[in-house]
Amino acid sequence: METGGAAERLLDGGARFDLCVVDATAEGADAALAAAARAGVRALVVAARSELLALAGRRHPGTALLAKPFGPAEIARCLADGPPPAARAG
Repeated sequence: METGGAAERLLDGGARFDLCVVDATAEGADAALAAAARAGVRALVVAARSELLALAGRRHPGTALLAKPFGPAEIARCLADGPPPAARAG
């Protein structure tokens, strides 16, 4: 997606995803993360700046956070830390 708003519309419209990866600097990032939470879709926030990751973590508890640069192994480790938010809530 080009914007968080596009992701928000898809998620709120019933589209199914296994994971929503959001760059903390993307336009509409907060809206996309909120929509992922509403849809019960696991979210991963990525950013080059640690303060942006910390802010995303405070605004969207339970969201996985990953600092740039990263590779496949880091993504796998980050996502292996626990079940998706919807599963934790149940």
